[in-house]
Amino acid sequence: MALVSFHEVQKTYRSLQGIDYVAVERFSVEIEAGEFFCLLGPSGCGKTTVLKMLAGFEPPTAGRILMEGRPVMGASRDRGVVFQGDDSLYGWLSAVENVEFGLRMRGVGKTERRERAMRYLELVGLEHLAGRAHDRSLHHPRHRRGGHAGQPHRRDARRAAVAGQGRDRGGAEWRAQPDG
Repeated sequence: MALVSFHEVQKTYRSLQGIDYVAVERFSVEIEAGEFFCLLGPSGCGKTTVLKMLAGFEPPTAGRILMEGRPVMGASRDRGVVFQGDDSLYGWLSAVENVEFGLRMRGVGKTERRERAMRYLELVGLEHLAGRAHDRSLHHPRHRRGGHAGQPHRRDARRAAVAGQGRDRGGAEWRAQPDG
């Protein structure tokens, strides 16, 4: 069974003037677990729309989307999303606290949360941003190397956002414009 299946998926948007705009037309693909899949195309061809449908943020107008054989009916915790913008992190939290945030919302205890967050940062090569566990001035995103006056280094920010998805137990990662 495929990890992800798109079967004849279509997405049509209607403008305020009532004109239909087809963003995705008859899209079909099967992606197996462990497979690397890259969706390429010019700006405006529907790549991000496909990812939004897979995440469950947008329903398809026609066709079916399955994840591990189950229909994608809406957003779910089993599918992590990293947005394109630089607003995926909370600027007032350290890198490790940003990674811990989702775990905290799921009720994971403080000690386990910190251990898992450190493991996730290691997985994406950002353990150096965590600082020392007792240090309240843990490297905040706005202070990361390579940034401009208060802006985090874009690649590190994206990698920290990916770490925050906590994908060490398997699963898949879906990103628009993966640059780091």
